[in-house]
Amino acid sequence: MSVSIGDLVEALDGAVLRDDASLDAVGELVARRAAILDRVLELDPDALTDAERAALTAALERAERRDGDLMDALLHERDRTAEALDTLVDARRGARGYRGGARPTRGSVLKSA
Repeated sequence: MSVSIGDLVEALDGAVLRDDASLDAVGELVARRAAILDRVLELDPDALTDAERAALTAALERAERRDGDLMDALLHERDRTAEALDTLVDARRGARGYRGGARPTRGSVLKSA
């Protein structure tokens, strides 16, 4: 099956995330991009014209830049989540210390003096 370079370039350029995308959307993008890249790998490089090669290379570079931006955003969110978790852990430790170290059990009520 012959694949148009223009269609591949369009598919690569169209495989982007919205700014408010979820992690599920990231997974869908990765799967979609993998299918496109599988089609790229099926191409015979010797059969490409210089213009086709340049267009495909440019589209792959744009996709790589977007992937870098996505990775930066994911790492930022990971760090933000880790900081929030650290804050929560510190707060729980403080609360436990305030109660004299008592660990509540599910459904229990702490008695005050």
